[in-house]
Amino acid sequence: MRNLQYLNISANKLSGSVPQELGSCTKLISLMINDNSLSGDLPMTIGNLRGLQIVMDVSNNKLTGKLPAELGSLVVLEVLNLSHNQFSGSIPPSIGSMTSLSTLDVSYNNLEGPLPTGRLFHNASAKWFLHNKGLCGNISGLPTCSSTPKVEYHKATRNHSLELAVSIPVCIDIVLSFFALVVIFQKRKRQQKATVTDTGDVLSVWNFDGKLAFDDIIRATENFSDSYIIGSGGYGTVYKAQLQGGRLVAVKKLHPSEEEMNDERRFLSEIEVLTKIRHRSIVKLYGFCSHSRYKFLVCDYIDRGNLHDTLENEEHANELDWQKRIAVAKDVSQSIYYLHHECDPPIIHRDITSSNILVDADLKTYVSDFGIVKPDSSNWSELAGTYGYIA
Repeated sequence: MRNLQYLNISANKLSGSVPQELGSCTKLISLMINDNSLSGDLPMTIGNLRGLQIVMDVSNNKLTGKLPAELGSLVVLEVLNLSHNQFSGSIPPSIGSMTSLSTLDVSYNNLEGPLPTGRLFHNASAKWFLHNKGLCGNISGLPTCSSTPKVEYHKATRNHSLELAVSIPVCIDIVLSFFALVVIFQKRKRQQKATVTDTGDVLSVWNFDGKLAFDDIIRATENFSDSYIIGSGGYGTVYKAQLQGGRLVAVKKLHPSEEEMNDERRFLSEIEVLTKIRHRSIVKLYGFCSHSRYKFLVCDYIDRGNLHDTLENEEHANELDWQKRIAVAKDVSQSIYYLHHECDPPIIHRDITSSNILVDADLKTYVSDFGIVKPDSSNWSELAGTYGYIA
């Protein structure tokens, strides 16, 4: 498709390598293949796409290898997002010549070495380069690059006193450097130990790409600030969170009873069931956090809120004509059928009301926020929910 200008195949479940033939689409203006499971190297033919000018986004994949120097050929590109992959080596100097580039995000990779020179790197944001193996440069927030001079030892062509004059200071420097490294290592070890002790098992957070950090949720919600609340229920509060890379998610912070907080086995058992649910009309659960201070779930963000609020709003309710309401009823009934008859073991919903049904911008509905009961379990969930809506 050599006349193709816009290609967006992001947020699918694509795997395998990026095809070399992509370089034949030389009229591409925008390329988005992010949020998949693509692996292998980024092909050198990517440099053929000299017409790319809006965005090239390959973030949130499993791409490896070195960044091709041919990226520097994309001289009219404005946004280049390579974050959340496994790229290694250094950033090619050729990227410094991309004069139109306004954003370069290479965070969450295994890159190292000095940043290239160029206009972009004079006022670049440090967050574009964080969580790498060892990038350095003259940017606030990154370590300054330092060159270690190589000491060349010659044969004894000089007199003994000159050799001593040179070797003794070198030996002293080596010894002092060794002790300095020991001190730094011990300090970092103590810091890491303190961090692990402080967060407990908080890193049991899961994610679609395996890299979602607890800190990212805390940052995105400003430590669960009220200004990010988009909903609440009897057992939790829902927050809107924009993660690094721009993805929007809903974070449901649970408010369980003291008994439930201590019943870790039941909580993890229910989470295990929820993560296996795969249905187009059930809100996708990306992950969870189980910790003495926090218990929360990370789910798809559905932009129009719940069906109850939609029906309460006259303007929005008018959009839901009878055909659309029939479609809602079908979606919900198919979701319940899936839980009862297509899951193994079967899952019985504990509470589904119009407040548990979410609506997106296209008036597509999704079931969420239901407690679960597994019929084959002796440890049944306690009675909870709205009378008249319990299974």
